[in-house]
Amino acid sequence: MGESFEHVSRAGLLAAEVLGHAPAAERLAGLPGEPVLLAIGAAEAATRRGQLLLATAANLLGRLFVFAPAIDVDAAPVSVVPGVPGLRAGRPLGAEVQTFLESLSPPASPFRYRAGAAAVSYRTALVIGDRPPPAPVRDAVFVGADAWRAAVGPEPVSLPAGGEDVFNPLGALVAAALGAAEIAKRIFLRLAEGHPATITPLERSVTWDLWQHRFDGTTAGPALPRRLDLGRIAVAGVGAIGSAATLALAALEDVTGTVELVDDDTLSVTNLERVVTARAADVGRRKVDVAARALRGTSLGTVRMAARFAIHAPAASAAETILVGVDSGAARRRIMNLLPHAVYNGGTQGSELLVSRHVGLEGPCLECLYPESTGAPPAAQECGRAVVVDELPEATIGFVSALAGFLMVAELVKDRMGGAGPLDAARPVARLDALGGTPEASCVEAYRPRRDCFCQSPETRRRARWTRRA
Repeated sequence: MGESFEHVSRAGLLAAEVLGHAPAAERLAGLPGEPVLLAIGAAEAATRRGQLLLATAANLLGRLFVFAPAIDVDAAPVSVVPGVPGLRAGRPLGAEVQTFLESLSPPASPFRYRAGAAAVSYRTALVIGDRPPPAPVRDAVFVGADAWRAAVGPEPVSLPAGGEDVFNPLGALVAAALGAAEIAKRIFLRLAEGHPATITPLERSVTWDLWQHRFDGTTAGPALPRRLDLGRIAVAGVGAIGSAATLALAALEDVTGTVELVDDDTLSVTNLERVVTARAADVGRRKVDVAARALRGTSLGTVRMAARFAIHAPAASAAETILVGVDSGAARRRIMNLLPHAVYNGGTQGSELLVSRHVGLEGPCLECLYPESTGAPPAAQECGRAVVVDELPEATIGFVSALAGFLMVAELVKDRMGGAGPLDAARPVARLDALGGTPEASCVEAYRPRRDCFCQSPETRRRARWTRRA
């Protein structure tokens, strides 16, 4: 396919990791003849929540590239409403999503995107809401959302809108990522060729309560306030995880604050698989410029810093809250040594993601979780397995890193609202495997500060000027 399709080799590495073997070329070659249907009914398509779900699902499915080389978009004939990142308000919804999908692929790519249910039948479909698919589907995945809840599974889902005055996009963002994961599971299993694969599609529809990190969906969480001040935030690294956090910030309504985008890298072709703010035409541009485009037109101010976070510390330290999307333990330790007041960290490894919250020095810091020494990290007391290693490579699958970025912003919003979520000083880590296992395998984990960590020293606590604040 040539150098324009450098990302295909990354996708092949992913398949080999997930399946335990490289997918056969003839199996991949057959996927264009089995398009994925992305469908939304009239009622959902008329809402901002439904349109955000559709746009985000298209964003993530479109970045599967060779695994989803053909996508048909069936949407009711409505116009795009304001406030949906990536889509232009006032344009026809279906055509706008198709145009967006086409912008993700390099020129002369073999990938195709069509408006409407163009096939007689489909093997796989992602359906937003509880409407029947517009064409026969062998294996349909349904998604829905309501504020802090995200529903996904093989059965039709319907979450009645809570009627909140301020739009909460977080449930829709997470639902889209979970739906993309379910579609990917089905595609990967098709490529398994009888080999065992650690992939488990959902057997029933479930609802994830983002507020409590539980898959029971019994609580809706509180409504967002009419005005929410996020203060000054730094996004350290706007690659896979940081770009998703930026997209989530852009989707929030009636928020104020300033976002510092910090990254010294430029966008490569391989990044198109994971950087959810990027399009093919952005290759070669600075990542901070690509991320800043997503925030254009929002009420948030933007500062771009084309440098590594720790190197640019004198300017970046003005931000007392840092969303960490870097890809190494060393970078996390450098950031923690700046002693920001609040750190929200996202990490990925293969199909697994984690999010951790560190406010003040009340519990373990990032260096406690990512120690430089080779000694064993503090044991997780909940899931029975150690989670922290020095290096957590970026996920090759876009929806895994997107989930981490979306959930980081969810934790930030909870804290700004004064909410008591499950992540606290004693239990700072939430983890989920997006491909293997069932939702019940997700958990919130307890960690203890390391006694030999710098965060436990009296000198560090004297330096932490914010520890005296309420």
